[in-house]
Amino acid sequence: MSNHILCKFCGNLRPRTNTGICDSCMIDYEHIKDYVLKHPDSILMEISNETKISVTRIMSFVRGGHFILVEGAFTSID
Repeated sequence: MSNHILCKFCGNLRPRTNTGICDSCMIDYEHIKDYVLKHPDSILMEISNETKISVTRIMSFVRGGHFILVEGAFTSID
């Protein structure tokens, strides 16, 4: 069995861990989460502009179930 698998968010090859996410995506996730916790009624474009993380990348976390988009505002579920 391989010691590497694809990151479930970006598709890059990464070492096998229990998280299913590469280091780069984990850093982005934590950055988004910190921002959302400090600014709970943020909208997608605001989060993207303030964190410098693309809308596409942010939406991959939404599709992955790590954030909920409610009437244009984000909520962290982790």
